[in-house]
Amino acid sequence: MNITVNIYYTGENGNARKFAEEMIQSGTVDKIRNENGNLRYDYFQPFDDPETVLLIDQWTSQDAIDVHHASPMMQTIAKLREKYGLKMKVERYISDEDGIPDKDKKFIVKKEETIMSKKLVAYFSASGVTAGLAKNLAEAAGADLYEIKPAVPYTNADLNWQDKNSRSSVEMNDKSFRPAIADTNANIADYDTIFVGFPIWWYVAPTIINTFLEAYNFSGKTIVLFATSGGSGMGNSAKGLKPSVSETAVIMDGKRFAASTSVDELKKWVESLGV
Repeated sequence: MNITVNIYYTGENGNARKFAEEMIQSGTVDKIRNENGNLRYDYFQPFDDPETVLLIDQWTSQDAIDVHHASPMMQTIAKLREKYGLKMKVERYISDEDGIPDKDKKFIVKKEETIMSKKLVAYFSASGVTAGLAKNLAEAAGADLYEIKPAVPYTNADLNWQDKNSRSSVEMNDKSFRPAIADTNANIADYDTIFVGFPIWWYVAPTIINTFLEAYNFSGKTIVLFATSGGSGMGNSAKGLKPSVSETAVIMDGKRFAASTSVDELKKWVESLGV
């Protein structure tokens, strides 16, 4: 039984959107998504109401919600809400598929009846950590797997973030830098949804991900980001990658995972995305 809470934040002068953007950019959203029991934490904006932002907040149980409500993040959210002068409207839903009347079930298309979109998990892994997660995600999503390989592999010295002159430091200090990739054999045109994974470098995606995105036509595709990290969240990864794809491509912020995340846990996350 999952619990979904819809929260409508309404303000003036675009403040609701500014609130959501600060929640994302500050890393608060990533922290909430990484809490035990969280299945979804995504913002949307209605076409007919530019002063309102909808938060879809989904959890596995009331216990998980209670722990979340007792966390310091609730104070952070309250302060931001006050900062932007927002009003709230809350709706709460509990999944009850078994309780759906028979006369209504004919309008519901079951998962096994849908035409499954073709998925690809594309990943860059400099040290092998993200590779393990990507393989589990491909199994969880029923997706094909593709490794984004640099034309010149990274050495341990290249990855020394404490050395300002290391290869990775030089690349990340210049956002226009585009490290060469070994091939362009991903056949992106064959897929509807592409999961793109990487290790977090300097709080964002490595610039080799920009190289990968710019090597293909992602028009009309859905791109879902995922990452591994020693502690950093997704940061501004989506914002930094958006200019590298078509305006009709959708980039979802995605989530940072521990390298040991199980296939079952990843499967729940994929199902929550609705892709």
